Amino acid sequence: MLSLIRTWVSQCETTHLCGALKPAAGSNIAATFPGLHVLRFIDVDNACVVEVAEIVPYTALSYVWGAVPHIRLTKANRAKLLEPGCLQAAGITPLPKTIDDAITLTRLLGRRYLWVDSLCLLQNDRDDMDRGVQVMDLIYQHAWVTLIAASGHDANAGLPGVREGSQHPRAISEVLPNVRLGLTCSLNHRRSGTYFTRGWT
Repeated sequence: MLSLIRTWVSQCETTHLCGALKPAAGSNIAATFPGLHVLRFIDVDNACVVEVAEIVPYTALSYVWGAVPHIRLTKANRAKLLEPGCLQAAGITPLPKTIDDAITLTRLLGRRYLWVDSLCLLQNDRDDMDRGVQVMDLIYQHAWVTLIAASGHDANAGLPGVREGSQHPRAISEVLPNVRLGLTCSLNHRRSGTYFTRGWT
C-alpha cells in the first residue's frame, strides 16, 4: 500500500501541473492562506497540535465525523493540546480510529504534519472557524496528499489497510491447484458510504 501511494504522489509531482503550483516550503502562511497567520497541524512525531507560521509539507484528512464523541480543539484545551505527548497521555479522550489511522499513515509516509479539521480549527471560536472554513479548499489543495476516509459512516470507520486485519476482504478462488483468482473492485464501485452523500466531498 505504501509503495503504491508513494508512486501516485511521485507521478503527480512529476507529471501534473498541480505539483508545480504548491507553495514552497518556508513560504509565509498568510500569503498562501488569506486571513490566517498560523496553520495548526497534528505533529505526528510529538503527538500534539502545533501552530506554524510557514508552509511545511503536510497531509490532510477528509472524513465523516458522524456521532462519534471525540476530542476537539477548543479555547479551553488549546494550551494542553499544544504540549508534546498530549495526544498519547492518559486521560485524553481516545482519538477516533480514522484520525488515529491517519496519524499512523502520515508517519509511515515519512511526513510529520497532519491537518484534521476537528483538531486544527478552534471549534468554539467563531472567528477562527470562519477564517479556517474560508480557506479550507486551499488547505486540501496545498496538502502533499489528502487521505480520504470514503468507507464507513463515522470517524471510527478507520482507513482500511492501515490496521492489521482492516483491509476489505476480496473474493479469492482457487481455480487450479496453486492458482488463485482474486477480484477487487475499483474505487468507483465503493461509493456507498456516508462520505459520498455529503455536499463538501
